[in-house]
Formats: sequence, C-alpha cells, structure tokens
Amino acid sequence: MTTLLMLGSAPMAAQARDWPRVFDRILAINNAHLIRPDWDFCIYPWDFPADRVPTPGPGQRLITEADFVPAQNGYGGFVYAGGTMA
Repeated sequence: MTTLLMLGSAPMAAQARDWPRVFDRILAINNAHLIRPDWDFCIYPWDFPADRVPTPGPGQRLITEADFVPAQNGYGGFVYAGGTMA
C-alpha cells in the first residue's frame, strides 16, 4: 500500500511542516510546496504565477494542466471541481 500526503491551502496544512516523512509520496497543490521541501509532486494550473512555480530538485516532478486535464475530462471535466483540486 502506498501512503500519500496531499498538501493544499487549508490553514492547518502548515502543521505538516514538522511531521516526520512517514509517507511514500507527498503531493503539494499550488503554493503548498512552500510547506515542506521534501515534496515529490507539485501540481498547479495554467494561470499559476510563474514566479511561484518551484524549481524541482532530484526526484521531484511538476504536474501541469497538460498532465491532468485529459484525465479530468475523462471523468466529466471541470463541472465537478476546480482544475488542480480535482
């Protein structure tokens, strides 16, 4: 089983900064990459400010709309949720 920590914009997300790395993968949504430097994936939409896009380090991957929009469209598109959160 793979464990995933998803970090978003909730006020309590900052609590994860001090958690030990007991997760197989960490996904940061938008600015949540600032919470902890050991994220594995950072997902953000087309209109995310370029100056806020992190520079990935070894083993880290950026995920853009080119990656998630085709999959999201297969499940009904943006009707049900916003782009990055879906």
